[in-house]
Amino acid sequence: MASCGGSDGASTEAPVPGGPDVVGDGGPAVVVPQADYLIVAASTLAASAERFKTYRASEAGGSHKVALSLVPGCVGAEADAVAAACKIRDHVKAQYDARDTTKPFFLLIVGDAAAGAPLDKAHVPSAVYFEPFDGSNVATDNLYADMDGDHIPDLAVGRIPLATDAEVDVVLEKTTRYESTYEVGDWNKRLNLFASTSGFGDVLDAQIETLVFAIVEDIPYDYDITLTYAKQTSPYVFVPEKFSDMVYDRLNQGSLMMAYVGHGNTDSFADLVWNGKSFPILDTAQLGQRIEAVHKPPLLTLIACLTGAFASGDSVSEQILRTKNGPVGILSSTEISHPYANAIFIRELAQGLTTAGDLTAGELFVDAKRRMVKTDDALRRSIDMQVAAFVGVNQQGALKRSHQYMYTLFGDPAARLAYPKQKAKVTVASAHVAPGAEVAVAASFAGLAKGQAHVTLEVKRTTISGTIAAVPADGDATRDAVIAANYATANNRIIAEKTAAHDGAAFSTTLAVPANAAPGDYFIKVYADDGKLDALGSTKITVP
Repeated sequence: MASCGGSDGASTEAPVPGGPDVVGDGGPAVVVPQADYLIVAASTLAASAERFKTYRASEAGGSHKVALSLVPGCVGAEADAVAAACKIRDHVKAQYDARDTTKPFFLLIVGDAAAGAPLDKAHVPSAVYFEPFDGSNVATDNLYADMDGDHIPDLAVGRIPLATDAEVDVVLEKTTRYESTYEVGDWNKRLNLFASTSGFGDVLDAQIETLVFAIVEDIPYDYDITLTYAKQTSPYVFVPEKFSDMVYDRLNQGSLMMAYVGHGNTDSFADLVWNGKSFPILDTAQLGQRIEAVHKPPLLTLIACLTGAFASGDSVSEQILRTKNGPVGILSSTEISHPYANAIFIRELAQGLTTAGDLTAGELFVDAKRRMVKTDDALRRSIDMQVAAFVGVNQQGALKRSHQYMYTLFGDPAARLAYPKQKAKVTVASAHVAPGAEVAVAASFAGLAKGQAHVTLEVKRTTISGTIAAVPADGDATRDAVIAANYATANNRIIAEKTAAHDGAAFSTTLAVPANAAPGDYFIKVYADDGKLDALGSTKITVP
């Protein structure tokens, strides 16, 4: 791994009391005592970076103490981009050491990067390259976040790799809107997934598919999950000619997170192959016209190669980031990623999102990377054992380490994720309920006024309760309707539901288990709201 030397890249002199904490091109960057948020910006983006600083320092933006440094102030006369990155890292380290240790620390990089290009005023170089398991280079911002050399980030870093103040202002505007607007609805508890096939052969493809479904099943049942899968034989496939439209619809309907798992490239995703013809999973030529999130813009996670390659041109992540009503943040890989590390990253990200509590986008990202390395539970051990024939123990460790550097957050790391903060405790009179019988359900929560609760009885995520019909041949007038009906059936896990009034703290009701319910595990889910705030929870029952 290439590394940086001593801390000679930035002044550690504190600013004059009452003086500015951002300097022009001619002065050294200064360290602001007790700051918990640092912006490092390209000189040409000083104006929009200053607006980000003003927002984050405001009460609405979190009342952070913000330091803003321009690249020339960090690197002085240094013209080499790699050496300059080391000097920027030194400045980040100095500011981190002077931070308010009672608060999380955030680093926002404002500016694009270009691998191998000389340093200029319009860019913020990506950090030095990390040498992963296969010997290739990785353009990364992780070195700016790793303060102790263990490869794991110690602070939350995000980058806005855009070229103009107007583009950066779009990110600020939608971040401000996201944080200031909360609308109750299913989007607050929904995770939308879309995926391509693996293409590694039948045996490995089946193994990867099994792992993905195990990861999905492991997410708490408080949350709803949809799947749109670009595999012709899957019930989760959609009409091939309209597959991309459905993915855009899922993005635009709003969700807590939307994730892609599959193959990707710098500016594209894999295709759906249907009877020898290829159809786009997501037609990136339409990004600017089709992304229009109506309710909650999701946190977008792209578990795919190169979709975050910001130093190698205009990546798909950058294109999506600049959309006005698109995702508030994007997590993606700058390089060719590996299915093993991808699987554990999305697993740990989903677990952190749904179990770790009130996190910002950057804190969630750090949490997921730490979990990648440190989690040791039954599912992780199962994943390691299943891939052992293809990925040895030493390679597993190297992959987990290298992917700390590949995965990058695009957007503001301090963006406060807008999900239900109230937890509903759901209980049942009996955890074993016979088919055709009623189950008594009670739920309690705090922080709401009077309102309504939606109670559902649902099958497991890996179970399809309805009938999946055979798909007619291409050219048959009913083909599209059958595919769409199968897709809706596969994504609908509700077998019984009821709406009940609540008093702001609790309610009780009964729910009938269908007489034809097959033996197995089911989940009772509660989503309660008062028109402004909401709470969610779930519990498991068994039909003998």
